[in-house]
Amino acid sequence: MKDARRRARATGSGEAIALTAMLVAMTLTFLAATIALPPSAALVPRVVGVPLVVLLVYVLIRDLRERRRRGAAGSVDAAARTPGEIGAVLWILALPAISTLLGFVAGPALYVFGWARLRAGERTAVALTAGVLTAAGILLVFSGLLGVSLPHGILDAVL
Repeated sequence: MKDARRRARATGSGEAIALTAMLVAMTLTFLAATIALPPSAALVPRVVGVPLVVLLVYVLIRDLRERRRRGAAGSVDAAARTPGEIGAVLWILALPAISTLLGFVAGPALYVFGWARLRAGERTAVALTAGVLTAAGILLVFSGLLGVSLPHGILDAVL
């Protein structure tokens, strides 16, 4: 079962390509929505969106080349793909849920930690470093540079 999951998340798999293509489309739509904004309001979305599109297009090209190298059929059967597809959708839905509960600093940091540790299989130290750097980056950009007060999530109101 573990080998099937590993193969389902493999570079060049059909769901990896579909997920990356969907994320590219979403990010391009997000960037297109900033066209009508004044430059001061569009700065942050563009600073985040443009590098994200570049990274996602790189990953998409890499996955397509890997799939072509392995052959169109690939080595992943339908039974192995289904858990990978469901997992990818659940991970996409997890970010807004965690950010709503824990806030816009702790939520994404925990999300990045979880993604790196559970989905990417990174060591705990690497995943923890990625989560801490995410929180620091969010605080630096939004609170430090822009002076924005970020929401603390609904758990902050309860506790």
